[in-house]
Amino acid sequence: MSRVAQSDRVGRLYLAALHYAYSTGERSGYVQKISRRGWVCKTWEGELAMTTVPGTAPRILEFSVRDDAVARQIGQAAGHRAELSAAPGSPHVVLRSD
Repeated sequence: MSRVAQSDRVGRLYLAALHYAYSTGERSGYVQKISRRGWVCKTWEGELAMTTVPGTAPRILEFSVRDDAVARQIGQAAGHRAELSAAPGSPHVVLRSD
């Protein structure tokens, strides 16, 4: 196999891995922050503070978002209770009132 064919194969595997969703589910809590990060592959990185009982230390869920429209929705929810849902091909945000 030539070097060009080998690097093409590695590149295709890398792109496939970037577009594969390996987890689905829902989490609810308070959006603490969301910011654009990265050198080459820029993504939106955020934190969701999940608490079961008021007054206890929250568990922090770190998450990544590639879609700018979804990141904008999450940014509007900053400081408010939100439910984040993820499924292959259909990430969305459900905002709840406090």
